[in-house]
Amino acid sequence: MQYIVIIGAFQALVALWLLQFRERKSPSNYLFICLLSAIAVHLIIKFVIFNFIPDKSIRQQMNTFIGASYGR
Repeated sequence: MQYIVIIGAFQALVALWLLQFRERKSPSNYLFICLLSAIAVHLIIKFVIFNFIPDKSIRQQMNTFIGASYGR
C-alpha cells in the first residue's frame, strides 16, 4: 500500500510542476493547483504515517480508499 501512496504523491507533484511552468494560466488552473497541492500533502503525510509510526492501532484507524479497493 505504501507504494501506491507514494506513486500518487509523485504524480500529484509532477502535475503541479507541469502546471507551474505553463505560460498562460486560466483562473481555473489556480484552483486545480490548490487541489493538487492538498492531494500531494495528504498522500505524503499518509506515507509518513504508514512507514514511520510503529503503533499499529493508528494505522488500523485510518480509513482509505486504497484499503477498500484492494480488500483490506
